Amino acid sequence: MLGPLEPARSPLPPPVREACEATDWGEYAVLDVVTFLPATSRGFEGDRQRIETYRYRERAPPVDRYENGERAYRIQRLTRPLLDRLE
Repeated sequence: MLGPLEPARSPLPPPVREACEATDWGEYAVLDVVTFLPATSRGFEGDRQRIETYRYRERAPPVDRYENGERAYRIQRLTRPLLDRLE
């Protein structure tokens, strides 16, 4: 396993594409689309997949920021130049 950071590929999945379209790229430099997989236990987190978006004006944090100990997660990290190359 390579880790939670996944390379962005074309075509972008609908949730990632929608997050890109909703991002003001003049204000934000980095977009993280984080998919939290269903939890394996019945603790704090539910048993459904959840997708969240995070936007950063400059640098994105280390990927372990999204770790919560209950769910596995995947991240697609995008920038405007990367998105331009994918389109």
